[in-house]
Amino acid sequence: MNNWYRSCTLILLLFFTSSTLLACESQLRREVADMERTRDTEGIVALLERTVAQDPGHAEAQFLLGKKRFESGDFQEGQEAFEASVEQTRRFEEQIDFIREKHFRQRYDTGVEALAADRPERAIGALQDARVIKPDDYTVHRTLGHAFAEAERLEEALNAYQSALAHNSEDLETLANVGELEYRRGSYQAALQHATAGLEVLDGEVHPLAEDFLQRKANAHLRLGSLSEAETALNALLQLDGGSETRMDYARVLFNQEKYEEAHTQLLRIGADDEEYLRMLAESRYHMEDYDGMIETYERLLQGMSGDDEAIRNLIIGYEMIGDERRAASYREQLQTQLREGGSDD
Repeated sequence: MNNWYRSCTLILLLFFTSSTLLACESQLRREVADMERTRDTEGIVALLERTVAQDPGHAEAQFLLGKKRFESGDFQEGQEAFEASVEQTRRFEEQIDFIREKHFRQRYDTGVEALAADRPERAIGALQDARVIKPDDYTVHRTLGHAFAEAERLEEALNAYQSALAHNSEDLETLANVGELEYRRGSYQAALQHATAGLEVLDGEVHPLAEDFLQRKANAHLRLGSLSEAETALNALLQLDGGSETRMDYARVLFNQEKYEEAHTQLLRIGADDEEYLRMLAESRYHMEDYDGMIETYERLLQGMSGDDEAIRNLIIGYEMIGDERRAASYREQLQTQLREGGSDD
């Protein structure tokens, strides 16, 4: 009987204590509701600020203040109020999550739409708000990086992309974007590191960005003077993209390493007629001691660049090598005439 009486007493005490607390919090909510009917936003904010100043642990006041801050676009102050509320109780946590998600989606979508409409500065403002609301969401950091890049604010773009990688180090798109910006500003070692990281994430998987990573890796090695490593990267790229541009890059790297026969093989697969191609093909044939082939190639070059001094000099050498003194003499005479007319003593 005594135990039953004590239990009832305890239940009643808890009931009256909870009712008192709820009444206190409900009174604040009622005051806010009354002021909302008259659209007295400034009065609501002033009331809530006074309440939290008097009692920083007032969870409901902090929650309502955060809600009002979000509605007015003061997301940073709103976040601080929400965090103060959650520190006291988790009672408002679901409502806070809902408010955050709602405003995040609004600001993020506004940023994406502005970016699509080629209005990067407007996009930056909206996406910065979204980042305040969800600072751990790597997609908002990445999209903000896009907006900064479109606005040519490259350092800020790089910082935003780096923040995205801090939250998701294996995001391929961001690794590619960081690598591109690093390369553009001349940080070739950093560009190489991000290209390598992207390829490690792919681990041999066929992916559209694999070509981008391999090309940037090759270019960075070339800038750093690492021809052998550039050759390896370009050879791998050829397995994905056998286009003439990639093959020309590969041939050029082989040629610059004096691998003339390998360069010649790649050049034959291209079959172009531009100046660089013909000069490289002719020089490769010269080093391979294919003097007839060298002569034929320089003759082709002269068809499009009549009177080219360097081509004529090399034709003289070629005809001398095969013992055709008549043709060598003819080109020597042509060269002397051109030099006299051009006023050169060469």
